[in-house]
Amino acid sequence: MRRVAIVTDSAACIPKDLVEELNISVVPFRLIWSGASFRDGVDLSPTEFYQQLEESKELPTTSQPPISDFEALFQKLSSQVEAILCIHVPKEMSATINNARIAARRVGSIPIRVMDSRIAVSAQDFVVVAAALAAAQGKDLAEVEAAARALIPRVRLLATLDTLEYIRRSGRINNALALLGAIFQIKPIIQFEDGMGKLFAKVRTKERALQRMIEVVEEDIGSAPGH
Repeated sequence: MRRVAIVTDSAACIPKDLVEELNISVVPFRLIWSGASFRDGVDLSPTEFYQQLEESKELPTTSQPPISDFEALFQKLSSQVEAILCIHVPKEMSATINNARIAARRVGSIPIRVMDSRIAVSAQDFVVVAAALAAAQGKDLAEVEAAARALIPRVRLLATLDTLEYIRRSGRINNALALLGAIFQIKPIIQFEDGMGKLFAKVRTKERALQRMIEVVEEDIGSAPGH
């Protein structure tokens, strides 16, 4: 019997086979599109999302998982484990953590720790998996949380945008800047830091953006302790 259950949100983008293998519980975000609500990864797969994004004139909005989703999951898990560790997308990006904490106080039958991953998407995945691996070894709540926290400063997330179109449509940049970006093939590189995405660099062409990110990874590996 696992002593600690691991819970995260769908922003972590953990592959389904890994979720099942490591017994990770994923609480989905809501996607609001044309008046309809979809549970991320449940009612709408990533493939379906991107297909609809290309075809739709309307951009979707997101909503954090409701308190009731967390409460129902905590009630279910409380009869299976000794404690629960929740690892979520940063508080600067979403109210998910707050909802999880409210639900944890309402349940209260076992220790429930809610933790800010300080990162998102695939990097959040690494932090959650580190906790799940520790939980699979039968470690207690403090040890599982320590395993997750130890990985946070070691994870770095860089991303580049293939197109500025969706940022333009969201209103974050104007039409002129988007047009200039398309003409000159400007590819911004975004780094997630302190819970937020920040501009790391601007380069021309997707190939150069990818090469720059590879260089950063190589520099990080080269400066890592014990390398």
